[in-house]
Amino acid sequence: MTSICVTLRQRSAQAALELAPACGSLGADMVEIRLDHQDRIEWSPSHQKGLGRIGMRSVITLRSGQDGGHFKGGDEAASEALMRIIDSGPDLIDVELGMSQRFRDPLVERARSSGVEVIISHHDHSSTPPFDHMRAIVDRCARAGANIIKAAFMTRSAEDSRAILELACTAHDEGMRCSIMGMGPFGHITRILAPLSGSEIVYCPMDDTSAVDQLDIRTLKCFWSILRRDGYDP
Repeated sequence: MTSICVTLRQRSAQAALELAPACGSLGADMVEIRLDHQDRIEWSPSHQKGLGRIGMRSVITLRSGQDGGHFKGGDEAASEALMRIIDSGPDLIDVELGMSQRFRDPLVERARSSGVEVIISHHDHSSTPPFDHMRAIVDRCARAGANIIKAAFMTRSAEDSRAILELACTAHDEGMRCSIMGMGPFGHITRILAPLSGSEIVYCPMDDTSAVDQLDIRTLKCFWSILRRDGYDP
């Protein structure tokens, strides 16, 4: 079963929490709290309990500039912030593959010992590399301690999307838990076919204005309903 995760880029944890029920009503299974968009980095036990009351799971992300985010504090500051967030009991935290191993390894160990699942993520905003290169990235994420591997690549052609789907299918067939997708308009098909390629999580915005190169949740659900007409249930 593929879960839908709506990315929330609100400037406070409370503002994100207030949007969560609407995400759930649209069919989201979880929300990604983008700490790098907050005025003050925060996610508390009370925020987590609030999500739990409406049956939503959390992915906590502090995205760096090198991976397309807004956090400018460096690896040590990111690690310290996420260490504090682990105490709030999130369901998952996102740890970037590019973070220095010196800070990444203790963070992953702390999360997993606290019962928090770890997403090891990699984003290439410039291209879709050759298949062997992408496969090596997936393997590095696995070795870094990922419960779930997230890999996203910028697509420039339908061939890029085909290679990404092949990568997702290969990883799934080998028993890896993955969220592998394309960015940009040519990447839309990788999100539509995520349930068929074995991706565990599909990320999307709440509406069609917050991330112009992604499918919003309503559009994604519409495509999935078409799949159901042919007998496949995402």
